[in-house]
Amino acid sequence: MMSGHATKAAPMTGRPDKPSSRRRLRPFVWALSLVLLGAVLAGCASDGPARSASGPVGSASAAPRGTTLRIGDQLKQIELPLELSGAGDGLPYTAKFANFAGGGPEINAAFAAKKIDLATYGDTPVLNALAARTDIVIVGVAAYRPNTQLTVVTDQDGDIRNPADLRGKRIAITKRTAAEGYLLQVLDAAGLTRNDVTIVDVPSTSRLAAVESGDADAAVEAAFSAQTYLALHRGATSLASPVVMRTLLVASQDAISDPARHAAILDLIIRLHRASKWTATHSDAWIDSFFVKQLGLTHETGAAVFTRQGPLTFAAPTDGDRDALELQGGLLTKAGSLPAGLDVARLFDSSFNADLSASLAKG
Repeated sequence: MMSGHATKAAPMTGRPDKPSSRRRLRPFVWALSLVLLGAVLAGCASDGPARSASGPVGSASAAPRGTTLRIGDQLKQIELPLELSGAGDGLPYTAKFANFAGGGPEINAAFAAKKIDLATYGDTPVLNALAARTDIVIVGVAAYRPNTQLTVVTDQDGDIRNPADLRGKRIAITKRTAAEGYLLQVLDAAGLTRNDVTIVDVPSTSRLAAVESGDADAAVEAAFSAQTYLALHRGATSLASPVVMRTLLVASQDAISDPARHAAILDLIIRLHRASKWTATHSDAWIDSFFVKQLGLTHETGAAVFTRQGPLTFAAPTDGDRDALELQGGLLTKAGSLPAGLDVARLFDSSFNADLSASLAKG
């Protein structure tokens, strides 16, 4: 186990040596930090009943009528582009969507309970699932430019200007989510380790509040909510890092072993490619529907975020993706967050990857 220590945040009462003029974090900013990272919740509850979409037989005739694909979504990141672009029209199978507000931990619980077949989330929760011996396989990877998904947001004191300045600081994260893994990679790239900082483990909705109140010096946050926070807090900053974030499309082993659901998953990924192209060519409509209506951002802020991160486009996993996940797993193991000896290769299926690559080549 690591020799450093992690602490729970103290009540948000502030510190005498912090400026008393800090503005209180607006409630809507707290709500924004639910996206992508999620709170650590115990159950598998969705934010409403599962929704389904079905239609006449389309291009994927290999997925027989009567097949059902159960999809775990977060803020409709999968369902909405399919719906708006029309790429989800005419499914030859039924797609049932359940939206998980709690992010990776909830999705892992749903996979373990065999309640979903497919979901999208971050690398750290996927590694946690592997450690728990949940039978899942990575079937798609979307890699983003650095600093466009997660970022480290600092307080207003101005003494943290680059990742190396995090030494000795208190950093708010939500353990067992992508925030934890991202921080370890940022520290590693700066020549630091988890032992060089103090972890403040709080729910995802409280990370920015911990910084604002003085209970943390910095926090890992979703890039879009960080942008809103920085606009409200002069002197705070977002640290640039070379770390590349990946969103993973993950299926249960049961699903890809079943010919009908295997075919449905291949078809859905092709449709997501079409939907991704639509979001790029209809950016205003996508920004209004997702960033404004779903996330609560202004159109201007949403446009800035979308321009930086680009469309969500899944490709077949590569050796580079596996190497990146092995690096992430190694850092989490050294930090004591994962057991030693995890076989990351178990998360990849060469046969499915070959099928997907062939399907994507056909378009």
